[in-house]
Amino acid sequence: MKVLPPEAGAIIGDVIHNLRAALDIMAVSLVGAVSTDTENVYFPFCTDANELDKMIKRRGFDRAGQDAVDLLKQFAPHRGGNEALRALHELDIQDKHHMVIPILANISSPPSRVEIDESVQPRRVRLVPLDYDPKTLFAPSFPDNSFLAHREVIPTLHELVGLVEGILKAFAALVAARSPPASGRGLKTKQIIKPELGK
Repeated sequence: MKVLPPEAGAIIGDVIHNLRAALDIMAVSLVGAVSTDTENVYFPFCTDANELDKMIKRRGFDRAGQDAVDLLKQFAPHRGGNEALRALHELDIQDKHHMVIPILANISSPPSRVEIDESVQPRRVRLVPLDYDPKTLFAPSFPDNSFLAHREVIPTLHELVGLVEGILKAFAALVAARSPPASGRGLKTKQIIKPELGK
């Protein structure tokens, strides 16, 4: 039987943190494109939609411009909004205090069929293994105490990577569509750093 390597939790935590940090780096880059004051700027998250305007201001994201604020609101980074985005934030917080240690889920016996040999008495029953993909027997999942409890780790991380890449591209397109800022400090697409898995 396959077992998870001991560093699996640390690797998963790194992926989650890098994705979450990419959003903060993007927020700082957005504000830096229109202002010299990038102190205390973060990608805002909140518990519900009613708090979003307050959190946008508290996290300094309002300094990125109204068009950036409007785009951010479309991503709904709160509970009851974009649940995958909110889960990324919750997992990052959890990983700061407790390592996200995946559990082995969906472990099952290899698929087989029952054959009954009636030519002998008493009848013989035997299980004949079928062709199967051994990977389907081993699916590490997020633990019970996590925001994504029981979801398979690898497909979920792929989903989160796609989500963050989509957000980064949307804000890069917004900046590209802006007329040149008065300060002459433009944000180039390459300044928005994409997270790298496993680093």
